Amino acid sequence: MNLSLIKQFLLNNDRINKLCAAFYRIAGRNKVRKRGNSIVYNNTYLSRSTINICGKNNQIIFNGTNYLKGCTFYIRGNHNRIVIGDKVCGYDAAFIIEDSGGVIEIGYKTLFAGKIEVACTEGATISIGSDCLFSSDIDIRNGDSHSVLDENGKRINQAQDIVIEDHVWVGHRTIVLKGSVIGSGCVIGAGAVVTKKFKNANQAIGGNPARVIKEDISWKHERL
Repeated sequence: MNLSLIKQFLLNNDRINKLCAAFYRIAGRNKVRKRGNSIVYNNTYLSRSTINICGKNNQIIFNGTNYLKGCTFYIRGNHNRIVIGDKVCGYDAAFIIEDSGGVIEIGYKTLFAGKIEVACTEGATISIGSDCLFSSDIDIRNGDSHSVLDENGKRINQAQDIVIEDHVWVGHRTIVLKGSVIGSGCVIGAGAVVTKKFKNANQAIGGNPARVIKEDISWKHERL
């Protein structure tokens, strides 16, 4: 029996794929709380995960076929949206939105290989492109969670959008903070703290604070 052929048959037959995914979710010991909010599963294979939504008019949309295990989806507020693209795989990943009007978007065929927390606040956006690779123990945060005030009592640390473009490899224990932009094809070295915009493509970036180490690089999933 060729298991890869069976798997391919299931994936190519949308009706069977949808039924298998639904059964997998039922058997997967998931905890779901979503009263008054919307979840669109499509063909999502979800197991041992938690969905906890409190608020109104929030959405979680799983596009296409996804494989997610031990993940957390947590929303507190109104009119927030989490969108998971087709062929996304994740293990022990947490996607968190607090406040209202926030958006987390994950592109096609992106992989979360270990523990990662993507936290969005204050109605800002965290956008992650297609074919990205994330290692483990990674934090992505577009806000500071608490207020910093100037001498006149005015807040000076509002949340800002984060953009990670296509085909970006993010190393172990990396931290990506508010206002950061990472261009397509970049590699972020282990332990880097990214705090600014790296808009150029195909750069190796590392350090604390992160800086460009080398330009005109490329990377592949395979060890050649």
